[in-house]
Amino acid sequence: MQLRDYQQKAIDMTRDYIRSNPGKNPCIVLSMGSGKSHIIAQLCKDYSDENILMLAGQKELIEQN
Repeated sequence: MQLRDYQQKAIDMTRDYIRSNPGKNPCIVLSMGSGKSHIIAQLCKDYSDENILMLAGQKELIEQN
């Protein structure tokens, strides 16, 4: 999957935060239509051995991800 520049930037910034702030949890906030599902998928792949919490306001969005 080819990510857009801003999606890759969000992933890179999240990785940097995780490395620089051990034990702390990042929060990523992006606008509608920005491809959050693609970003989530890549981060879940990168951190498959970690616990990941995703919050959404609708059951359908959780199921979609």
